[in-house]
Amino acid sequence: MNLLKGAVVLADEVNTVSPTYASEVANDPALGFGLDGVLRAKGDRFTGILNGADYEEWNPATDRLIGRCYSPERRNGKKACLYDLREELTLPHHRDSPIIAMITRMTAQKGIDLVAAALERLIALDVQIVMLAEGDPQYEQFFKMAEARYPESVRVKLGFDNAFAHRIQAGSDMFLMPSRFEPCGLTQMYAMKYGNAPVARATGGLRDTISEFDAVSCSGNGFLFQKYEPEALLAAAAQAVHTFRNPRLWRRLMSNCFQADFSWAETARHYLDWFGRVQRNSNSPFS
Repeated sequence: MNLLKGAVVLADEVNTVSPTYASEVANDPALGFGLDGVLRAKGDRFTGILNGADYEEWNPATDRLIGRCYSPERRNGKKACLYDLREELTLPHHRDSPIIAMITRMTAQKGIDLVAAALERLIALDVQIVMLAEGDPQYEQFFKMAEARYPESVRVKLGFDNAFAHRIQAGSDMFLMPSRFEPCGLTQMYAMKYGNAPVARATGGLRDTISEFDAVSCSGNGFLFQKYEPEALLAAAAQAVHTFRNPRLWRRLMSNCFQADFSWAETARHYLDWFGRVQRNSNSPFS
């Protein structure tokens, strides 16, 4: 017996947390986990509405958990937060080494296996990697051992610490999300609000919130890769680092990140429209 299947079949309409994820779970048996056919049968009565970000908590202009507030117009605070994070983690202050952050669960779903496979080559790009994570013991052990092997390049804090998560967002340059699948994702939204460029796999809500940065038109807010393989992750990370080395392009990319708006005001409007449509189309005598 599958109660979720029964709910999907009997519901007037069904919703999930991003448009791309709705398409993926309805058309990919591996992501639909046996319900892809049922969801596909709903047709246009199965939809995806992107989650919203809480900008009252996640806003560098008002964040009391970071050392220095900043905004798109006053960016010096970002430099101070980068300095503070390196000081806190005793990382060397290499001016040309971007900090790549991860705040995640250490599971294969989040792509942590890709990071493990690509770690040495990532470090060879001359980056510093900061992780706040917990999960599978094998990955926890692997990355703590990597921290010991690469004391100038890797820092791993196990567990979850909300205040530290804020300091990581404020004190990093890029945010890595190589997920195998991602229904929506919120941390990439927070990252952009803090001026961090996401490096992510183009899946689910990541595809819906991140667009590839183009050095010619200066459009886009991050770096995406398609194939679930270490080489694809490395190529996207290398492109991000290459862009970072060009201050003019990086400032423009940061501006694009700052301008991205995933507030609940927009999401709520989509939900209200959806609820209205559900009510109009419902066969229920209580509509």
